[in-house]
Amino acid sequence: MAGSLSDTFENFLLNFILSTTATFTKPTCYLALFTTTPTDAAAGTEVSGSGYTARLAIPFATPTSTGTISNSSIVDFANMPACTVVGIGIYDSATIGSGTYMFWGTLTTNRTLVAGDTLRIPVGAVTVSLD
Repeated sequence: MAGSLSDTFENFLLNFILSTTATFTKPTCYLALFTTTPTDAAAGTEVSGSGYTARLAIPFATPTSTGTISNSSIVDFANMPACTVVGIGIYDSATIGSGTYMFWGTLTTNRTLVAGDTLRIPVGAVTVSLD
């Protein structure tokens, strides 16, 4: 998965790490699915309809010594609408259309779904790197 930090989250981290006035509360991370390619500047178009009514929590394991971290459990998006998923985003809110857009990535292979399909994200499939 290719991807990066969003511009908004890059600025947040710089402010938190280097500023003397910033504070931080660790968020719960939620996975969003996109039908258009996300970028640093903007999220993609988020899937909507059928069973996709909220983003799903995505837990992460401990970072490796190489500066990467991966999801530690399966994430199943059940009863999906007919769509083609091309990318993902990680937010601090389960609510579609809200929260801080933190990380994004494109899928190695786009997933074309038929209405009612389940999109399964296996353990270790979402890897974030700060390299």
